[in-house]
Amino acid sequence: PERRMTSPGHGAGHGAGHEAGPPGPFAEHASSEPSSLLMRFFESDFFDAWIAVSYLHKDLPEQTREYLCQRIYMLPESDVEPYVSQLCQLYVSKGGDDQVERLLIDLCANSLNIAVKTYWILLAISQDHEVGARSAREETWNTVNSLKDRCELAGLQGHWEIPFKQARLTPVSVPGRRET
Repeated sequence: PERRMTSPGHGAGHGAGHEAGPPGPFAEHASSEPSSLLMRFFESDFFDAWIAVSYLHKDLPEQTREYLCQRIYMLPESDVEPYVSQLCQLYVSKGGDDQVERLLIDLCANSLNIAVKTYWILLAISQDHEVGARSAREETWNTVNSLKDRCELAGLQGHWEIPFKQARLTPVSVPGRRET
């Protein structure tokens, strides 16, 4: 069975209520408004990580962005991992998006693979901004470095599964050495 990401406050054992998805951001809108069509699309079987990341790049209301981030938690890790670089770049391009920041930190706490990937991507971005850092670029560098450090800490203190449980290589026998 594919492991799904868990959001803060949503443990793996929350049953059927958790499977239905987080409360929608358009609950107060009438069903005839375009936002309800978008909401139905987000809740459909067609929804995946690519759609979530694509919509996060758009200028959407904060509660819609929060909903999309919550939906990403419900996706399998293997579906989310390929989009870590886009999420990191999205964080930088939006000037430190709080929703994406929280998502990245939580993803790092839930997956060692995502934590390592996120750390290296943010390290590369921070080193790109390091050269000739002045004013706005310096602020970006500070923001990215801060997120990098928090993602590293989340990954180290996270509650992820061990990536491998048994050795993949058989022990090598050394010629002339007796086995005990």
